[in-house]
Amino acid sequence: MLLLFVKVVMSVVFVHMRMLQEVQVIIEPSFPERLSWISVLERLITGGAALTTEHVERFKKVFRAEGLQTFMLTWLTLSATATPTEESKDDEELPPGVIIEIPDLGRLASGAGATEKNILGPYFRPGAPFRGKVTPPFELGEVIVVRGRVWGFDTRKPLVGALLDVWQANSEGRYDNDDPAKPPKAGVFLNRVRLRTDESGYYEYESIVPGPYQIGTNLWRPAHIHYHVQHPGYKSLTTQLYFKGDPHNRTDSWIRPTLIVDFATIKARHGSFRLGTFDVVLAAGKGAV
Repeated sequence: MLLLFVKVVMSVVFVHMRMLQEVQVIIEPSFPERLSWISVLERLITGGAALTTEHVERFKKVFRAEGLQTFMLTWLTLSATATPTEESKDDEELPPGVIIEIPDLGRLASGAGATEKNILGPYFRPGAPFRGKVTPPFELGEVIVVRGRVWGFDTRKPLVGALLDVWQANSEGRYDNDDPAKPPKAGVFLNRVRLRTDESGYYEYESIVPGPYQIGTNLWRPAHIHYHVQHPGYKSLTTQLYFKGDPHNRTDSWIRPTLIVDFATIKARHGSFRLGTFDVVLAAGKGAV
């Protein structure tokens, strides 16, 4: 039973430690030799060859007293033959692909006003996770990257740490909570994220072009992405981003020309995506707009 206990515990660890051939361990000073971590596990798992009952007893005692994490940190040591990882060369070529450069900070245009508000809609959900990709992996649809900065209208400077809630429909025009009969599970947020602007007021996320959806007879909402933006000392803003060229733009009752973004097509190694910039300007004060 004693040896079986050790076998079961170490069998689990062995799976995760197989690659650590260069790491060695001393279990007890009384061991007559310096044994590699892998060889200790193999001996325990394959029958305890060359390990006496006394060794196993000491192993079990230490393991119980200090736990697995402490045990590993205490006795795992780097092999004497190990060498430092080589420093990367400055002129080393990057793998082929597309690099999205963060635009220069510049200045807020002199004639720019506070971003226009837009309807919240019925599908907002608080508490979305912080992540840079709105959609789940392999979500169907045309890939887009949206970037921008959040500015203060009064200071004409970018706002660091502004909080953005971003949510949208999928490529078929469906939200994750638009069917009362099939509400999303708690903690599951599809096509929703929260973001914080960086030290230059910048934000960026990847998503797909949301699909339009019908709201009445011959009435359609064009493709759009919802925003709710907050920052201390400024009025919180609820608005939407729209896509230039959407045929439903001309008949939508809520669209505003200043909220329409022109997306450029960017060619990448394995396809293409559309890149758009959407800056947000918050009005100073308290409350919401």
